[in-house]
Amino acid sequence: MINILKKFKKIYISSKVFKMKNYGYISLIFFKNINKFEIAKFSKYIFGSFKKVRIIKSINEKKIYLKI
Repeated sequence: MINILKKFKKIYISSKVFKMKNYGYISLIFFKNINKFEIAKFSKYIFGSFKKVRIIKSINEKKIYLKI
């Protein structure tokens, strides 16, 4: 996973794991200065799909929640 993420230099992963509603356990990834195309490319690269990703926008960063 770390080797994969090295290809996406603007992605930062926190070590926290959250539980939200019916989503089960999800980890939080921060994308700084990255557009939706790059996020979709990252998601497709790892999961083969964009369906497992929820984007929650904040002022300076996007918080990306991934289903595990």
